[in-house]
Amino acid sequence: MNIEANNTLVSIIVPVYQCENSLSRTVKALLAQTYRPIEIILVDDGSSDMSGIMCDCYAEKYKEVVVYHQKHQGVSAARNLGICEAKGQYIQFTDADDEPLPLLIEKLVKTLETYKTDMAVCGYEIVEGKHIRKQNFRGLHSVLHGDCEHDLSRILKDNILSVTWNKLYRKECIRHMYDESLILCEDSVFCSRYFLNNRTVGICHEILYRYHLNKRANDIRTRRILGYPGIKKYFYYNWKLALEISDSKMRENVAQHIYKVFFYGIYTYIFEQAAKFGYGNAIAKYAINDILNDSLYQKVIRRIKHTNLKEKIYKTVSFIRSFYILSAVIYMREKIMLLF
Repeated sequence: MNIEANNTLVSIIVPVYQCENSLSRTVKALLAQTYRPIEIILVDDGSSDMSGIMCDCYAEKYKEVVVYHQKHQGVSAARNLGICEAKGQYIQFTDADDEPLPLLIEKLVKTLETYKTDMAVCGYEIVEGKHIRKQNFRGLHSVLHGDCEHDLSRILKDNILSVTWNKLYRKECIRHMYDESLILCEDSVFCSRYFLNNRTVGICHEILYRYHLNKRANDIRTRRILGYPGIKKYFYYNWKLALEISDSKMRENVAQHIYKVFFYGIYTYIFEQAAKFGYGNAIAKYAINDILNDSLYQKVIRRIKHTNLKEKIYKTVSFIRSFYILSAVIYMREKIMLLF
């Protein structure tokens, strides 16, 4: 059922780049939203496939769809253009290869307006082939206050600020745009900066967004191995928030989680992706050497108290700061994994 009378306009911003095989699924899911009024802003980021033409066709056919074209500048620039052009009081960001479920906007608006919060957040599922991981935040209260130390610790430990697409924002509260210099964690950094200025979060405990892991393997792998600045910046914002917690035990528990998120992001999105990309590649060598010799990285891995076997190996090898030894360790792990 469409809900429109006296409702607030919601702008849904979709950065579009080389996604002709998935765009129709996403647009169809957005048009199926039960909430109205909405505007679906498709920002074609210089696609060389049929994506841009598809966007124009949707705009001609559906009144809710608006299209903007720009030369290829990246996802952050596309989202920033969408923010500037958005007419809605509320803003939601959808990726062009995902599936927002029909009640997404309706439930997020209800959460935002019922609890009078600065941000609304819902549960989601991540689809990778036949594997599905779910996050529903069922253990959290319906409203979290950033000025409450307990709530702040839960926001950080439950990674509420880690992604951008399961949220609804108030446009008037957006004081910082996406950092166009980042190629990884740009959404995490945006969420963290938004939260620093807008400290109340409304939680919708339902799963309303289906995230499909990117299939453009070579493109995403190249971006990931150069993504350390984004991971590092996200760490700094998390750490800045953690320092607001005065209870030493609670702060240490949060700090340990932040350390692990930082470390996990590096070995998952950079070290192990570089192994798949090929360690003979100069980009991979530069990226890994840059991390191994970074003072923040070395400090963090020394402060992590509890690690699993894989992490212990990566930590130990990192202390040596040898690209070749780390490469050999990850290469051997990849070969072993293929046996199982």
